[in-house]
Amino acid sequence: MFFVIGHWSLIVGLTRLLLVACFLLLVATGCANSQAPSGGPADKVPPKVIRTVPPTKSINVHPNEVEIEFSKFVTKPQVAQNLIVTPALKTELSWSFGGKTLYVAFKEPIDSNITVSLTLGTQYSDPQGNKPEASYTLVFATGAKLDSGVISGFLDDVKPEGTFVYLYPLNAIKADTLNPANTKPKYRTQIGSNGKFEFQALAKGRYRIMAIRDESKDDVFNKGTDAVGMASDDINLADGSTATVALRVGTAEDIVAPKLFDVKPFTNNHLLVKFSEKIDTASVRAEAFMLTDSANTSTKIPIKAAHLSLTNPAFVDVYCAEPLKVGIRWKMTVGALKDAGGNVVPDSANTAYFNAATQADTVLPRLLRASLTDSTRDMSVKSRITFTFSGAVDTTFADSLFTFAPMVARTDVATVPFRIVRKAANMLVLEPLQPLVGNTWHRCSFSVMDLRSLNGTPLQDSLVNIHFLTEDPRGYGGVTGKLMDSSTNVGINANTNDSTGSGGKRGQYIVILESKDAPVKQIFRQILATPAAWEFADVPPGSYRLSAFYDANSNEQYDYGQPFPFRPAERFTVFLQDVVIRPRWTVENVSLSFP
Repeated sequence: MFFVIGHWSLIVGLTRLLLVACFLLLVATGCANSQAPSGGPADKVPPKVIRTVPPTKSINVHPNEVEIEFSKFVTKPQVAQNLIVTPALKTELSWSFGGKTLYVAFKEPIDSNITVSLTLGTQYSDPQGNKPEASYTLVFATGAKLDSGVISGFLDDVKPEGTFVYLYPLNAIKADTLNPANTKPKYRTQIGSNGKFEFQALAKGRYRIMAIRDESKDDVFNKGTDAVGMASDDINLADGSTATVALRVGTAEDIVAPKLFDVKPFTNNHLLVKFSEKIDTASVRAEAFMLTDSANTSTKIPIKAAHLSLTNPAFVDVYCAEPLKVGIRWKMTVGALKDAGGNVVPDSANTAYFNAATQADTVLPRLLRASLTDSTRDMSVKSRITFTFSGAVDTTFADSLFTFAPMVARTDVATVPFRIVRKAANMLVLEPLQPLVGNTWHRCSFSVMDLRSLNGTPLQDSLVNIHFLTEDPRGYGGVTGKLMDSSTNVGINANTNDSTGSGGKRGQYIVILESKDAPVKQIFRQILATPAAWEFADVPPGSYRLSAFYDANSNEQYDYGQPFPFRPAERFTVFLQDVVIRPRWTVENVSLSFP
């Protein structure tokens, strides 16, 4: 009997220990992971804030701590990184036992009669990776008055999430001296997937706003690293009023100039000139290169042609007008070469020395590729054909070497008027001078052997014979509408306060229709001198995005502005719905209005 009772006591004791261990394990697992059980359909619901203490927009509160409760479990370290307190106060973060409520304790006294805001950005997620659609702001006042001004808006971008919006009050500083590279913003928020943002509880005054992709997360603008976009003007916010602003972000400005690294001779007249970064194709010309004897600079060798390398856009193929002598130390100097950002090779890095090669250039250029293949269908009636060769070709040939014509039963019926554009020393573009015949086979042909290399010898023999079928324009549609602008700055270059604009040109409007679902993006543009009716005809069916901007400097490119010296962005407007164009149908009376 004693044995049975003792045995039973042992079992009960072990069971209790096991239950306690399981409970501790569950608690530890819950605290560590803070996530819902797995299984079932994939969770696609984004997290959001569902409760705060005190409630947002409370007045006469002076809390030592605030609570922020989420709708679901969230990644705690990311939340901590995305929390912004304004004004900047020392805080300490902790979490509830369940893991869904964040406690923000203030570790220093809060002044009386001020408005405090806690903004939670969008770069945190739940355990399944779902991010919130928009940022959240909790505001409260320690006094009887809550600053109630609001600045809201949206970022017009294909991927807005993660972008920061910086807001600077200008009342206490001179606007011309504000340099975001040195001054952190008083207010900042982060944009979610819906592209919207909002600043609440603002005092009346003048504000400057900008969107920044803050790559280093240091709260300042780093030129050359951070992409930025300014608003089209500073904001004058009245007491308790709301202002709406639209922003765009460009690409990070390239501020590093390319450098000449090396010259590698392929043959005695063909050189490969190497740079530190990609070179702009438009700046690559024979005149940009100078070749001299390093011991006798009066001995100059003319450069006959140059083009970007086909293997590396940071390299340039250079062809000398005559073979280089061996035993001479040659000096290559470049000038007026630019990268994609417009930076010119500096004089301090524009020279390289090399020895000539002994072998002669006996390899003839050959046709490498054409921009379309034989039997291609559904080509645009405005198609161009680009031919790329392995090396430079003589561009003095007659355009009559090419045949370009529509066909009936694969028989030429007429010649298409065209021109040959010498895009580069190794690249030719066949460009029709009028739209092609719709729903018709066309033929483009020429003998490569009829072309010549730089030394006058025929190219490697081959016959180009490309047939392609154009789209049927009878299935095209269109869209018409009117552009409206009530701004008093119509026709004024807002960036310079010069009514004639840049280079003596008056500002203009550019309406843009761009495809959203086509395999190859198609963009249609129309330029208007003033707000007026516009029309896009002969547009392939599909879904399109419609927008417009005021081109203040008449360069036909959207200007995102710059932070310092301050230059506002050009104004723009976006039609909020996709324009769906159907076959043989015109969408009419679409209104585009500048805010």
